[in-house]
Amino acid sequence: MYNVSVSAINDPQGHANTTVLRFVINNTNDAPLIYANSYNGSNTLGQTDATALQAYANTPFWYRVNATDPDLQWGDSINFTSNMSALFTINRTTGIVSFTPDDSMIGGPYLVNITVTDNGSGVAAPASASLGLQITVNANTPPGFNATMPIIYCTTKAACGYNFANSTYDTEDVNVTSYNLAITSGVTAINTSLNFTYNATTGLFNFTTRKTDVGNYTLLLTLYDSFGASNSTSINLSINNTIEAPTFIDYDIALYRIVVSHPLNNATPPLSAMDDDLSLPYLGEEITFTTNLSGKTTGVLPTIVPLANLTVNVSRARVLFTPGPGDDGAYSIEINASDTFGNTITEIISFTVYPEAEAPNITMITPWGNASDGYALVELWANTSEAQLQDNIADINVTENTTVRFNITVDDIMPMASYRWTVDDIAQAFPGTNSTNMTYYFDFFSAGNHTVRVNVTNDYYESAVFSWIVIVRDVNRPPVLLRNLTDISVNRSEFISGYFQDHRTDMAEIPPYTRFLDPDDDVDSDNQIDAGSENNTLNFSSNSVCSFADLSVSGVGLDVDINDVGYCIVYFNATDMGGAVLQSNPVIVNVTSIQNGSSPLPETGGGGGSSSIPTVVPITKKYEIPKAFSLLAPKITTIYNNKSVDIPITINNSWIAPLKMVRLSAISNTSGVNATFDTDFFEEIPANQSREVILTVANYRLGQNYEVKVVANTTDPAFEDSALIMLNSIEATSEGDEVNVKVTFANDLVNEHPECLELNEVLDQAKKRIADGNLAEGKQLVESVINGCKYLVGVQQNIREKPSRLNPFISFDEMSVKSIMVGVLVFAVLSTIAFIVYYHYTHKIEDDI
Repeated sequence: MYNVSVSAINDPQGHANTTVLRFVINNTNDAPLIYANSYNGSNTLGQTDATALQAYANTPFWYRVNATDPDLQWGDSINFTSNMSALFTINRTTGIVSFTPDDSMIGGPYLVNITVTDNGSGVAAPASASLGLQITVNANTPPGFNATMPIIYCTTKAACGYNFANSTYDTEDVNVTSYNLAITSGVTAINTSLNFTYNATTGLFNFTTRKTDVGNYTLLLTLYDSFGASNSTSINLSINNTIEAPTFIDYDIALYRIVVSHPLNNATPPLSAMDDDLSLPYLGEEITFTTNLSGKTTGVLPTIVPLANLTVNVSRARVLFTPGPGDDGAYSIEINASDTFGNTITEIISFTVYPEAEAPNITMITPWGNASDGYALVELWANTSEAQLQDNIADINVTENTTVRFNITVDDIMPMASYRWTVDDIAQAFPGTNSTNMTYYFDFFSAGNHTVRVNVTNDYYESAVFSWIVIVRDVNRPPVLLRNLTDISVNRSEFISGYFQDHRTDMAEIPPYTRFLDPDDDVDSDNQIDAGSENNTLNFSSNSVCSFADLSVSGVGLDVDINDVGYCIVYFNATDMGGAVLQSNPVIVNVTSIQNGSSPLPETGGGGGSSSIPTVVPITKKYEIPKAFSLLAPKITTIYNNKSVDIPITINNSWIAPLKMVRLSAISNTSGVNATFDTDFFEEIPANQSREVILTVANYRLGQNYEVKVVANTTDPAFEDSALIMLNSIEATSEGDEVNVKVTFANDLVNEHPECLELNEVLDQAKKRIADGNLAEGKQLVESVINGCKYLVGVQQNIREKPSRLNPFISFDEMSVKSIMVGVLVFAVLSTIAFIVYYHYTHKIEDDI
């Protein structure tokens, strides 16, 4: 069903109308469609025309009838039937005709009627369509075998093959069209696969066997002719093992220096022999090594000790031989490897035994420890013949975070082979360690005793060792405060978990959130205590007393037990295991209310305002409402292009008591202008005192006027005051341009502020002087207008900015009489100056005559 909205356009009287038409469209069943041509790629021999199909005896036939129905997309379906089920079957759902005709079916053509029927789309009687198939069955003989296929015998690690074309034929095609060969049995745990190859067209079967291919297999060979007829038979394949003799793997002791009194096994790799028969466990193959030495010897005669095999086809052994004193000279050694089946290989190796040589002599070392100064580090050369070094050990005493360069000098007539440096028996593998020196860093976590050792070895396997016993003293690093502790605002007693370690109230804060940290606890130096691998050892305490809450520390958490409404400023100490103490930033603890009972009542109070959020019977503390304190600042400031301006501001406390927690802020009426204070917070301003701050305004644009509102807030007592600063940006170019810009600014200033309209007459005279070319006189008049208006705007702004809750109406009781009198006096003085200037430039002498 479809809904169509029809609207009439407005008639001359402005009327219109709309109606909705509903259309219901019912489906009409369409009959199936059946086509004479089918282009399915699996059709036998690629045939397409259903009226001239060719089948072959003893050969599978396959053809898919091409049919469809326009209503299939609406849920209809079709079924196929045939009037000659004795000849072949047709799949009722897919329309596939498939059968294998035998010799009795040769002939035709067979006329077969195929009918495709739908289900009426569920709304009508089924409809159908028909097509007549014509199939002719032609004579064909499957390919065959000349005789029974023989058993194919092969051996391991050799060529294996057979040409199946010599034992097969095809009557119609003469030669078999294609071959297929597959394994049906014979794969075992030993021969897990048989990677043979064959030519599917020529029938040539050949491949090279592996050692693990040994075994008996059954292969299925299938023959195909050009029409698709096939014939199969099983073939037996037997692969027998060929016993192999072992072979040596690159063993030549002559390549290594053999020295009197040094065992051979320290200088040479193991003796190895490979035999693939080892990979066949059922053979029980083993390799035995024997040896015979030719030449004089007084030491230990060569012996062979078997070693564990690392691979399945390699046997290993170690030749042990230690020449004795006087055994230096020329030798030959015969090594034999025999397997279980009696195969033996022999290798004769000639080699030389070298006489024993002197060990290297370490003559000088650095550093060493001054025994008379607690073995303090001395980075000078010392002779190892000195008394405290004669045992080839030097004692030194250093602190953590110390880099030490260890160095030696060596006397040796033999070529040097290696320098091996170790620290606590751990070899050092960084660059430069295979040399006479090594630089090592004892970090902040290396306190304790360490042994640094160098082993010097020459080409004759003689060595010398020198050691340093290094006592590393702990360096206590004081705690650090990575981020300030957060202020605390509560209305009930609570425990703040992790307050000193990673507590945060700003969810946008970027990690790590660490507050206090002992660097000696941070093993990986990532500025945080990692759970599971690092522990905090700092002790925390409060060094301040708060009248409104009791503060107690538990681990890295803080327990806040409130007892009154109000706030206090406290400090906390972090003390490490070495006694180092760090004080925290000032923390404001603000108790906003105390829960006492369960009846919800609105919060009441004065001074600091009130809250519309109901709490449970809050006990509030009343503050006396202070008289306004004032922000004194210049009301108009002239600044020049491409520069910032620093505006001094005085904060006066004219109240009878101190103002606590004074915070300053500034906002401009123009985006992009930045206003910042050199100091924006005062913990306390005593009564009748003032504080000076500098407001820096930057990022202004030439030729625009700005207003910056400065706001000051106090917490105790709660109060707010503000002042408005007006700025104009003038480019200092030529004097004429400067005067013109000031005239424009003065004109805008007077017109924007009604309290300055009386100065228009002076401004008009200034414009006239400038037009006559008297720039200096005009400039002076303009500046008098700006300064006069500046004061008037300031006085009016001070009255406007007074908080209404503190000044419901203006009266002489609320305003300082002295301030009003001073204001009137200043205005009178400025007006007099303006009049004198105006009179001076407009008065003529002849007027007095």
